[in-house]
Amino acid sequence: MPARRRLLSDVTPLRESPQYRLLYAGELLAFLGSQLTVVAVPLQVYLQTRSSLAVGLVGLAQLGPLLACSLVGGVVVDAVDRRVLLVWVQLARGALSLGLVANALRPEPALWPLYVLTAAGAGLQAVDAPARTAAIPAMVRRELLPAAAALHQILMQVGVVAGPAVAGLLVARAGLAAAYAIDVATFLLASLLALALRPLPPGAGAAHAGVASVMEGFRFLRGRRALQGTFLIDLNAMVFGMPRALFPALGTELFGGGPGTVGLLYAAPGAGAL
Repeated sequence: MPARRRLLSDVTPLRESPQYRLLYAGELLAFLGSQLTVVAVPLQVYLQTRSSLAVGLVGLAQLGPLLACSLVGGVVVDAVDRRVLLVWVQLARGALSLGLVANALRPEPALWPLYVLTAAGAGLQAVDAPARTAAIPAMVRRELLPAAAALHQILMQVGVVAGPAVAGLLVARAGLAAAYAIDVATFLLASLLALALRPLPPGAGAAHAGVASVMEGFRFLRGRRALQGTFLIDLNAMVFGMPRALFPALGTELFGGGPGTVGLLYAAPGAGAL
């Protein structure tokens, strides 16, 4: 039994902490919901334009808000109540997905909302992730932090496989608007779970949100070549090593499939990593 336990992930944080269970369930819902748009938006862009370049521009549109909000997201998380921040971020992400629903239901859906709404969603996700990570130490014992980090990785890896695969099947059977509507529902449920958390105020001595705090982060990064290298390698892999812009064309044209095939292509990199 002890040997078998060493082979399995430690679920003690989920067993011991009701607050962590709420946070974990909310993250699961929000992440799976976001995976629906990972498939549905590029597929819709390709079906409307038949252009992989147009699909690739979706990712380019997300890059600016993602970088900008990543820079200020950590500062904001350190300065405000993380519970309140999580509630409002989920509601905002749900509102963006509601905009995708409205656009998909139009007789002739416009192209620009797919770029604008997903770009804004990428910025919100860059705030959501550090807020959840920063909340964990207040919910579990210090010695359980590695176990909580492992559980987070399990959620992410399973989500990037199951989410796109389910998204492709959902779009194939119920349509794009239905996929976006389910995305709205997941964010609403995630906001309710965040609302059930106890207050998570910033710690004693927390810095105020501002440019000075952002510059302090850059000063911390300066001279730490291991961290700089990690960031550059990850950025290089995400920008140049992931042919996601080609998946709608590959799934529908080369392989002669439909949304289900496209969903499996988006799930494939996660399956390989897992």
